[in-house]
Amino acid sequence: MGHTFWFEKTEDSQDPHYHLPFERKHFIKEELYRVNAESCEGKEEPQVPVGALVTLLTAPTGVKGVKTYNDFIFAPMTNA
Repeated sequence: MGHTFWFEKTEDSQDPHYHLPFERKHFIKEELYRVNAESCEGKEEPQVPVGALVTLLTAPTGVKGVKTYNDFIFAPMTNA
């Protein structure tokens, strides 16, 4: 999960220096993987199908006003 996603700039954790850092972007990436991964024949670990990955990465481009992950989650559904 070393790739840059569309939410990288807006979801950076801004923890005070006296707090343990919260790896928000990492947790978002893990959750996106978890909900989109599927069992594949011949693979031990679940995989994210290429079509689902492309849809996931381009989803916010068609929704006006989506700048943060929270905007994306609560954006109205559209027919693509």
